[in-house]
Amino acid sequence: VYRAQRGADGEVTGQVSVAAYRNRWLVERQSFLAQRAQIATIVRDPSVDPKAVSQTRPELVGTFLELKAAELVAKEVYREREDQLRFVRRVREAIADEIERGEPLSAVRVREPDLRREPAERAQNRASARVLS
Repeated sequence: VYRAQRGADGEVTGQVSVAAYRNRWLVERQSFLAQRAQIATIVRDPSVDPKAVSQTRPELVGTFLELKAAELVAKEVYREREDQLRFVRRVREAIADEIERGEPLSAVRVREPDLRREPAERAQNRASARVLS
């Protein structure tokens, strides 16, 4: 943001660039927010089977993958099972809050296989065949 720079007498002498927070607005229909509240309720429920829900709501696949990643991180970082559960609960709640506010759902990123690369075993066999011939 540019702010006016003033001299000793109060007159504008130039502009100076200043880092500032800009407000962000999100305008949505009531039906969209109601749908998001319903989705957030599903995400908040730890007893929900991610595979079953993903069949009926494929837009939640990325969200459930994020929760699975949080579980794996919790197992590596925390020894105690209660600490692991607390961490996953907090991540689950944060994700549900984002969904309820209308933030975009987590997208699934799938890496496509590089068809030009050969499996290591086949490449090794080919290399040893070259040496023998």
